[in-house]
Amino acid sequence: HIAHPVQTLREHATSFEAALSVCLAAPAPRAVHTLRTESRRLEAQIVLLEALRGLPPYRKAAGKALRQIAKIRRAAGRVRDLDVQGKLLQQHGKRKAVAVSAPHEAETHVTPEQRQDDLEQMIAARQHRREEAAAELVALIQQRQARVSAALEKLLAALHPAHSLRLSAPELVRIADREFRKNRALKRKQPSEEAL
Repeated sequence: HIAHPVQTLREHATSFEAALSVCLAAPAPRAVHTLRTESRRLEAQIVLLEALRGLPPYRKAAGKALRQIAKIRRAAGRVRDLDVQGKLLQQHGKRKAVAVSAPHEAETHVTPEQRQDDLEQMIAARQHRREEAAAELVALIQQRQARVSAALEKLLAALHPAHSLRLSAPELVRIADREFRKNRALKRKQPSEEAL
């Protein structure tokens, strides 16, 4: 099996830009999830290229593209987190005869109806926050879509001389393994929470 890292980058860039357009039109949960996923894939492919030797100068363009992608990914991540939380709350609310009875409930005299009302209020508040976060994401996409596209085009143009670069599967595994070990070593050197 042969890998084509620059061509794969182009494919991920195309998928990311398509996800931007879909999310801009309607930031539904699936669209937001796809946008976030595609941004991660694109970032990972750019990072993989950093591990390759012999590429034309492209790092400045890669840095600009990564910064633009990260801003959108973070905004999509906020919406996605609210989607997941809302889904969990709704699933909890659908359970019949929830056998959650904490000792403090008997002391405070919380009725099942009050618990259901509280849950519905939490769901409504989460939905409101989700709508606000989705509106912020759409505004960010509107503001940055042209910049992201331009940054990706500059990156792909810088890498064009290497568009036919091929790596065998063993070569790709060695590179990925080297990067993993390097990153794992860096993580181990960071102090733990307890040490701080």
